[in-house]
Amino acid sequence: MNRSPTRWRRHATMTLRRERLCALHWLARSRARKKKSLLPCLRLEILRAAEERVTEAAPESRALVMELVKEAPTMRVRYLVLEPLAHLARAGDSAAAARMSEAIAHDPSWPVRARAAELAAGLSSVQAALTVAARDAEPRVREAALAALAAAPSRAAVSAAMTALEHDGWSFVRTRAVELLANAPAGADVDDALGAALGDGSVPVRTAAVTALGRRRAMSWRKAVRERLADGDDAAAVRAAAASALGAMCDMESVEQLTAVARILGTPGADPAMQETALAALSGLAALKPSDLRQRLSPLLAPSSPPFVRTVAEKALAERSRCQ
Repeated sequence: MNRSPTRWRRHATMTLRRERLCALHWLARSRARKKKSLLPCLRLEILRAAEERVTEAAPESRALVMELVKEAPTMRVRYLVLEPLAHLARAGDSAAAARMSEAIAHDPSWPVRARAAELAAGLSSVQAALTVAARDAEPRVREAALAALAAAPSRAAVSAAMTALEHDGWSFVRTRAVELLANAPAGADVDDALGAALGDGSVPVRTAAVTALGRRRAMSWRKAVRERLADGDDAAAVRAAAASALGAMCDMESVEQLTAVARILGTPGADPAMQETALAALSGLAALKPSDLRQRLSPLLAPSSPPFVRTVAEKALAERSRCQ
């Protein structure tokens, strides 16, 4: 019987997954019968190949993992065993979660700590270890820990992120701190920390900070965000983020400023950086949806405007306001 390529791929994937689980069961039975077992590296590869299906043979998988990590395993083993450990921890295995916490907090190799933190995102049982790791001596560990905590940060995680944003010497760590603070509960202290980051020397940090202020509708910082948009010496990414943020903040006082920037879209020869900012300003206007929006966009809607300019202007008119 003929099968389509898609069906063949699906069939092959299911077969491979089934065979991987069978191999895992066989390995566990061989171990239980005290038969001569495979080399540790092969046992590890079988565990890894099983992927999330290790949870379907959780007791056997746990026993194999614990066997692999006993007696001073190499860095390679400690690193590669983290993925099956994470699958088991997500399935509710407390021993696996404890091993993940141990790897995050105490493994002697920073790549192992960073990988463990990365895989621990969303695991409530390791949040304390991640919060400690946000102050790790290695920047890549701090980055991974802050990223893992960002979805639903605790007060302790927020405190760690605020410290990192103010004091960390690595811009990629500060960027992760901003992304975490964007999801923090409403509070003037967090908004002020993000506002202070508008003066950060790193473009990605400033961009993330202005985006976070818009997302949080931090109205006390709307004037500073307008200033970022008006600063012709700042990077296009920051100015574009500021234009979008003013729309997200529902800052009606910025309508004139956004209109002037959005109209650059219809200017012949405008450089790409200004085009990026103008598109973001148009998006901000669409969010605000002033009653005279069509009139404000009339230069962009004119028959003489390039087709793509007319298209994005019509789309802006058709969008529903986020501020009503």
